[in-house]
Amino acid sequence: MNALVYKLDEEKELVWIAFPWRLFDRGGNVQNIMTYIAGNIFGMKEVSALKLLDVWFPAAMLEQYDGPSYTLDDMRNYLGVHGRPILGTIIKPKMGLTSAEYAEVCYDFWVG
Repeated sequence: MNALVYKLDEEKELVWIAFPWRLFDRGGNVQNIMTYIAGNIFGMKEVSALKLLDVWFPAAMLEQYDGPSYTLDDMRNYLGVHGRPILGTIIKPKMGLTSAEYAEVCYDFWVG
């Protein structure tokens, strides 16, 4: 993907990575970019622990994107969720589970 590690702090176990802007579709959405830069990395078995601390987009890049249609306050009002985090997940594996197995995995997520 031509990502560039441009700073490394081994003592604090921090890595700074830059991705070329040309990788991302103009007029796309920031969610897809987040999936691209972080989504699959969190599922790699070679990575035992990982936390994404920050993402920065240059202003010229952000001008190409419309932004979200709804604010966090809009979502909280729609869901009736206030004063606590809103959580979501993608249940995996997506295929190969029976209905009962899939229901159990979903239930385990919901009960935390």
